[in-house]
Amino acid sequence: MDPQDFYAYAAGGGLCMFLLYFLGPIAQRVGLVDRPSGRKQQLRPVALVGGIAVVVSFCLATLLMPISLTEYRVLFFCIVLLF
Repeated sequence: MDPQDFYAYAAGGGLCMFLLYFLGPIAQRVGLVDRPSGRKQQLRPVALVGGIAVVVSFCLATLLMPISLTEYRVLFFCIVLLF
């Protein structure tokens, strides 16, 4: 594995943990949570920001990789459409 690949993976993982840590309380205040109900097993409301953190981290890690991004144009276009 190329060291630059490792740095891209580490930056993506670190950003994901950072976003989850800081977006969780914001989601709680805004009400962007999955509340427990009769059919759910969690005891407390769970923040719904994990997907956002993963997608942003994936995009950052991909942009830091030493590869041509022309192959991923469609992927990034679809990600932008989803958000």
